Amino acid sequence: MSNCYICYSVLNKRTSSKEHIISNACGGRLKSFRLLCRACNEKMGAGFDAELAKQTSHVVALLDIKRDRKRTHPEMDAEKGPIDGDAINKSIAKSAINFFIMKGGDKKFIQHLIPFFLNQEKLDGVEFHFPDESFYRYEPEEVSHIIKLVGHPTERILYCYIELFNTNNFIVRLNDHYDGPAINKTYIYDVLQSKELKKEFPVNYTRSELFSFFPNTNPHLISQHITKRHNRIIDIARQRDRRKL
Repeated sequence: MSNCYICYSVLNKRTSSKEHIISNACGGRLKSFRLLCRACNEKMGAGFDAELAKQTSHVVALLDIKRDRKRTHPEMDAEKGPIDGDAINKSIAKSAINFFIMKGGDKKFIQHLIPFFLNQEKLDGVEFHFPDESFYRYEPEEVSHIIKLVGHPTERILYCYIELFNTNNFIVRLNDHYDGPAINKTYIYDVLQSKELKKEFPVNYTRSELFSFFPNTNPHLISQHITKRHNRIIDIARQRDRRKL
């Protein structure tokens, strides 16, 4: 029997809810009924998940991502900046926690993060992060969500790397005193092809490397990374539209 990791209520047919690991509003398809109760899911969905949906809506519309809303037709704007703010950080951290628990992680390793979701403390374990491009090669027309979960008991770290649409990329420190089993899990979902890609994302940081990413104090460099990546998906969208003519 599972319990909601926020309020600890028992999850059953009446109380459980469908929780997307990455928000459905972003085209996420991976989901579980063993994470959150209906009340907690609805509360967070109306809060920081709604803010994530708002800030990524231009990409969803640009790429005509399959979801339960009709497409709008935005201009192909290369100047869209990074998605940002406390609500975004909470939504990204929730995706990391969802994936960790879905993959069998012990909830005791993330319990210290719950007060952040309840607005009792500030969340400072999420930062923009852009690994060297040699780490992973995108397919020519790939636009994907990527989750890389690593638990390193020798280094005593548990962290998660998340990409949304290969544009806004984050690193999440889940636990700085991790002593559980080793974890190395990758999930890559191509939102244009609507399928999971069986590829590896070889990120494996030491403790000192991970800590060096916090805080990320170079907003100009972050903007450059995101603009470059956003231009790439604009090119993909244009190629797809030309083929429809």
